[in-house]
Amino acid sequence: MSGVYDTMIGLLGDGSAMMLALVVFLAAAVMAFGVMATVHARGAVKRRTAVIAEHDGNDSRALRTSSIKAVQRLIDYTTKHYSAAKKTKAT
Repeated sequence: MSGVYDTMIGLLGDGSAMMLALVVFLAAAVMAFGVMATVHARGAVKRRTAVIAEHDGNDSRALRTSSIKAVQRLIDYTTKHYSAAKKTKAT
């Protein structure tokens, strides 16, 4: 076992250079991950915004207009799926 330890000490020296390389690698990896997460989140927000602000003839991108459209779609969906298909006649 001491032969392996001696070989490792011979390769790595006192370890400060290896520790510096490890710290630099971890810092670069964390920064790259942060940039990727930011770009992904920004893309997701843009996709959601594009769905809400669908273009239907008028160029109004106001939050109130898109909210009214979203509520209208919700009402239409609810009416379509939860209203009675046939009205039964009481005899």
